[in-house]
Amino acid sequence: MSVSRLYVSGMENLKHNDINEITAFNKTLNSYSYGYIVDGKPLIEPDDYSKYRTISPEDFAKYKVGVCWDYVAFEYAYFMKHFRNTNPRCFYIQCNTTNHIEPTHTWLSFEYNGKVYSFESSWQSEQGIREFDSVKAMLKYYKKAQLISVSKQNMHCTGYTIREFKQPAKFDLGPEEYMQYCLTHGKVLMEENFKFRLDSA
Repeated sequence: MSVSRLYVSGMENLKHNDINEITAFNKTLNSYSYGYIVDGKPLIEPDDYSKYRTISPEDFAKYKVGVCWDYVAFEYAYFMKHFRNTNPRCFYIQCNTTNHIEPTHTWLSFEYNGKVYSFESSWQSEQGIREFDSVKAMLKYYKKAQLISVSKQNMHCTGYTIREFKQPAKFDLGPEEYMQYCLTHGKVLMEENFKFRLDSA
């Protein structure tokens, strides 16, 4: 994957790792859409994701639409080009539910002045940059947010796993392929199984 052509309009000339520039980047991505591309056309918040395929960071920049998996791929590539010294990392949480649906979410973190920050754009209610004292504190935050989100969708979580993962070397992956990649290539950082029904975190 080449990152030399990655850009966001109005942010082409970043010169240093400044939190204000990272915040501006986050606000720009917050205006992008959630959905996916089919035959070169964006589908915004569709009901059916059966035709979803992951897209490259270049295509994400072109269409300004994706799911959290695409957002994080773009964010990581962009950080590696413009904010490389902030140690960007990618995380994946997957919940198991009683109806066998497996909600997932991916997000990016970075470090600045000794603090850990989450960088969130794809999850609308969680958009923004949050400061944490440690990676563990950030993982606990996302665990709680994800479990609450699952509960609000009338699903009951029976367990969850959070992994850190490296971005796939190729794109155009279907949902099962992408999830399998994260399961087999990610490092487990936190997991838990619940014996009883869990309605909220």
